[in-house]
Amino acid sequence: MWEDSIETVAQNIHTPETFLLLGASDTGKTTFAIELALRLAQKEPIAFVDADIGQSRIGPPTAIGSSLIDSSQKDFSQFETQSLCFVGAVSPVGHLLQFTAALVKCVRQASTAAKILIIDTPGYVANPAATSLWWAVTDILRPSKILMLERHDELADFVLGIGLDCGLVHIKTPGHVPLKSMADRQLNRQKKYKEYFRNSSVYEISLNNVAIQARENLLDYMYINRMIALRDSEGNDLAIGRILKWDYAKAVVQAPKLDIEKVACLIIGDVIYEGNDT
Repeated sequence: MWEDSIETVAQNIHTPETFLLLGASDTGKTTFAIELALRLAQKEPIAFVDADIGQSRIGPPTAIGSSLIDSSQKDFSQFETQSLCFVGAVSPVGHLLQFTAALVKCVRQASTAAKILIIDTPGYVANPAATSLWWAVTDILRPSKILMLERHDELADFVLGIGLDCGLVHIKTPGHVPLKSMADRQLNRQKKYKEYFRNSSVYEISLNNVAIQARENLLDYMYINRMIALRDSEGNDLAIGRILKWDYAKAVVQAPKLDIEKVACLIIGDVIYEGNDT
């Protein structure tokens, strides 16, 4: 579906190279990004940053993840998560600061592993706040190429304010790229949560020994089933978890296996776990 566009991009690589993909939902960004990554990985390892926090491929929803892709990998579902940076939401809406900070951190971590980065993004492009977000992200990250996938001209406002020297590449979305319903998206999140927590453990954490970051004051019952990040003293997210119990003295959380003694801070997310445990 994307062979010609991918080949055109692949023939104009000058390492180091950072590709930022932008486009509305259901324009084929993730499919294009994966196919481009697999094509480029035939020559050298590629760092793939998955910033589509609502429809994650790397790590669980609510977090930006990265993976190192090399020529031996054929199935994207098998790519190992190299790093996770928690946003605490499944959309940048209302969380622009958290999203930008997590994206910048994840890109910096990924850039130590490969000279070519591909950054997939959520389909948040439809209003002035979204345009301002991508202007800011572009200004901070300075991608060498911005690959813009559009059905029509959804990124016209972004283009007007970004200048002409940013390596803009326009890619037309084929008409047969399917549209996903909200129900489809929720089912996909449930699937990703289930996969992430499949071999998880339950931990009890004394709240006297950790810092707690939350965007608002919460009563004890309001913490239950919230998504959280378990962060170490250097600001790295060791794992993403869900809160099972919470009181003034302790928290009980479910998370993948980790060294619980390294947890220095709990970052409280703004969304409730959507997984189906049955």
